[in-house]
Amino acid sequence: MDKDIPMYRILIFCAVFVSVSVIAFSDEVMVKSPDNSVEMHITVGATLSYSVKMDGKTVIADSKLQIELGDGTILGENLNILAKKTDQCDQTWTPVCGRKTAIVNRYNQASIQVKDDRQRIFSIEFRVCNDGVGFRYVFDKQLGDKLAIRQEHNEFSFEADYTCWPSFLNSYTTEHQSLYPQEQLSAISPEDIIGLPLTIKISDKSYCSIAEAALEDWAGMYVTRQGHSNSLVESHEFKGASDSFSFNKRFPEGT
Repeated sequence: MDKDIPMYRILIFCAVFVSVSVIAFSDEVMVKSPDNSVEMHITVGATLSYSVKMDGKTVIADSKLQIELGDGTILGENLNILAKKTDQCDQTWTPVCGRKTAIVNRYNQASIQVKDDRQRIFSIEFRVCNDGVGFRYVFDKQLGDKLAIRQEHNEFSFEADYTCWPSFLNSYTTEHQSLYPQEQLSAISPEDIIGLPLTIKISDKSYCSIAEAALEDWAGMYVTRQGHSNSLVESHEFKGASDSFSFNKRFPEGT
């Protein structure tokens, strides 16, 4: 089955909440939002991980980013940084309809190219806005003419058993119409399939939502609880399928 590879994962923060602000220390990179209220810390080494702070408070604790390839190996371990590129955006566009007459698209971004101990090269983009963060993987033919992905192992870890509003879909073939009961993170079991967005209360004045964007011809994202921890991990329709099953994508010419 041929599927496109681009994918974006976004955390949208809802709270009583130039030049690109990016700081790198050896295998650590920090990206700040344009107003400096949101910080995203990325660690590259034995594992690839990230964490997020808003107004100095941890929202997402250290969380791993990994891809399991079709051959069973893990992409996201034993990495070295080859290159870093920073960028920024400050745009305003007018929607066709909606509650706002203008939409502001403003963020700082870091693109990190890495190589693992198997000499595989890929990039990760991290984008930080004033009200949220996002990340995505970028693959090209340095991984070969065709890429097979069996599973994404991206984590969203929290410091406590926070209140949340999960959509217990428990199926990959629903119409995504369900109630969002108020629960604790501990009420989610590793067998549950939670639809997005998932909103979590961090404090009385701070909430975050896990969502996704720029999804094109790729499996939708669901989350579930990781063991008995306060961490969530992606859950996909092909999770639990036979070992030989994976999504395959042949790269377009010129990539």
